[in-house]
Amino acid sequence: GAWGRSGWGFGELVRGYTPSDPTRYALRGLNLSRQDDGSLLVNALLLFGLEGLDPLELERRRQEAALEAERVVAFLREKDPLLFGTARLAQVAPLLYIRESRHLKALYRLRAEEVLLGKDFPDAVALGAYPLDGQAYFPGETPYLLGTPAPYGVPFRTLVPREVANLLVVSQAAGFDSVAAFSARVVPLQMALG
Repeated sequence: GAWGRSGWGFGELVRGYTPSDPTRYALRGLNLSRQDDGSLLVNALLLFGLEGLDPLELERRRQEAALEAERVVAFLREKDPLLFGTARLAQVAPLLYIRESRHLKALYRLRAEEVLLGKDFPDAVALGAYPLDGQAYFPGETPYLLGTPAPYGVPFRTLVPREVANLLVVSQAAGFDSVAAFSARVVPLQMALG
């Protein structure tokens, strides 16, 4: 689909891509964003086996992924020369986006069924409603969409650590189970929680 400057999907376009190492990389459908200067931001390369808490390892893997991104651009140029015939890789993101790593041991853990069913809570501090979309976290895993929830509340208790006083945690690592985080991780909700 496409709307305004954004596009998403294009699964058929990426079908047939062979990563340099299938245990480390996969290419999923493209998320695209056209910029004012005519360039295109592309979010599509999945990296497997990351250790989200090791900054040196993350930087090493980001640099390796830049080489894989070059392969992706070459593949897209060949697969659809009309759209990508003159494409070139200008740069890669300065940091990797870690979608799933650790979650806080909070006073409360928001569960997937509460998100999907649109549960509200007396101590809700923000509302979420983004779809529960799962990406592949392991080679060969199929991405999936569990559904789009009714608006659900995020309890204040999901931000409060069980064992540390005077601290709130606002991020995708808050007290969410991994599937609830498919929805709760998105920036607009995190901004509201902040």
